[in-house]
Amino acid sequence: MSNDDTIEARSARRRRNVGRAVIVAVLIVVFVLIIRACQGDRPYVASAETAAEQDARTVEALNAFMKVNGGLSQWKDYYDEGDSRPAPFTELTGYSVCSNRDMLGFTTGDVGGRNEVNLSSTSKVIPRQVLDNAEQVWSKDGIERRSDDRGKSAWTQVKYDAGRTGPTFYVSYYGDDPDAKVGMLVLAASVCSDFPDQ
Repeated sequence: MSNDDTIEARSARRRRNVGRAVIVAVLIVVFVLIIRACQGDRPYVASAETAAEQDARTVEALNAFMKVNGGLSQWKDYYDEGDSRPAPFTELTGYSVCSNRDMLGFTTGDVGGRNEVNLSSTSKVIPRQVLDNAEQVWSKDGIERRSDDRGKSAWTQVKYDAGRTGPTFYVSYYGDDPDAKVGMLVLAASVCSDFPDQ
């Protein structure tokens, strides 16, 4: 009987084969993860009907935010010339393009647009109070805090959203002290939908 036919030799061959199979499986998983990472960020694109529903949901959440944070006199549409909001929002007044992005953040193609509002405080506010008030009303609608980049730049941005298929709110204030009185900006964005002519 040759050495190749011994139990030990067959067992060694089996271990080598299993080891090779594991290495191949790991390489395939790594390759798939690299491909997915290279695809970057692809925004959710809703139907026109769903986008209209989320526009209304965004308006409702934005008005609730203003109501618990000083009322209409404390806030204004960033692009309005007036001193404050004359009335609650009935629609989103701004629009931006939604784009696919690669893993480095560069735009790889426009896929649609979304309705939004840029809100600013008319006087200085205390961020911690504003955010606490916002969380109380938004949590009832499934809008939750997702990130807070305090200390990473001159401005702090706190992101809230209702998941990939719901509205997103970016609340920004200058500095990194949530108890200092500062100006505040709020971007309230609905979901993306196809361009109107598509």
